[in-house]
Amino acid sequence: MNDAASPILWASQNWAHIAALPDAPPMLQVEALCRSFADTPAVHDVSFSVPKGAVTCLLGPSGCGKSTTLRMIAGIEQPDSGSVRIDGKIMSDATTFLPPERRCIGLVFQDFALFPHLDVAANIGFGLRGKIAPRRIDELLERVGLSGYGAKFPHELSGGEQQRIALIRALAPRPCLMLMDEPFSSLDHRLRDGVRDATLDLLRDSGTTVLMVTHDPEEAMLMGDRIAVMRRGRLIQEGRPHELYDRPVDRGVAAFFSDLNRLEGRVSQGSIATPLGRFPAPGLPDGSCAEVVIRPQHLTPTAHGGALARVTRARYLGRESLIELHLDGTGLALKARVPGLLLPEPGSSIRIGADPEFALILPCGD
Repeated sequence: MNDAASPILWASQNWAHIAALPDAPPMLQVEALCRSFADTPAVHDVSFSVPKGAVTCLLGPSGCGKSTTLRMIAGIEQPDSGSVRIDGKIMSDATTFLPPERRCIGLVFQDFALFPHLDVAANIGFGLRGKIAPRRIDELLERVGLSGYGAKFPHELSGGEQQRIALIRALAPRPCLMLMDEPFSSLDHRLRDGVRDATLDLLRDSGTTVLMVTHDPEEAMLMGDRIAVMRRGRLIQEGRPHELYDRPVDRGVAAFFSDLNRLEGRVSQGSIATPLGRFPAPGLPDGSCAEVVIRPQHLTPTAHGGALARVTRARYLGRESLIELHLDGTGLALKARVPGLLLPEPGSSIRIGADPEFALILPCGD
């Protein structure tokens, strides 16, 4: 299924190197990582790899284990079992546990963690040694548009400036792997977009391998060459952004990327009959229960076919209109996101339909 209409779907595919990523050797390899706290599993049997030069996003809700996974990779938390390799070298396994300073990593956290008593130059140069340090500091400040800021202190900087300093401090020693834990979540929306774009440009230009934790699916789409979705301590699905969006392994993964409309039915002769029409159900046995899952942007008003629905609410959101509906004769509540301005009166009826190409067909209960 292709989804050219989604503004976030292809955002992370604007770099020519992406097609070659599967052939790149892994910079990070995580195997069967586990961690429990007071007999409560926080991370269970998590395995994935990050190709050299790629950006992978660990995506999931609060408490899913993504930050604990990152902290184990960084050497801040010790795993109960499993292994971590960076650039082919063992960082952690049953007999080895290297501290963060021996892992060739850079770290950027949500709170930036700048040293308040040191000026910008001293913050950036903290991990540098020798005569090259001043030259490297000046080079990095210029790269992020902060030339001349070396003598300023963190309290004199805006949130966006602090974030850029935290980033280049982590990049200064040229780490093998950059680990970023919700690095943009403390910035306001308008500032976040600009800082995020500038950060991604810098990481791409430097060829840095990145593992970034985020709870924001759009951010994961924008930043990641690959996304690994976690839920309740387990890695549920990992792949390129369009693979997770187009072919989610279950409804939970699908719901991460947008609201969902769900219509349940029984498979008969390879398809499912719904009030919106029949939908092919390849691979599902006849008689089995299945869900037709349709994203709101794929539910569209139509002059013919589809089903009659009553409008309960319509709101204009700028680029699109959100229309809430009740499907006549079923009691089903649906949502449609329609480009532009379309505000039918509450209580009025419209015909609504969906292209089977954009429907997700999942077994009931997934």
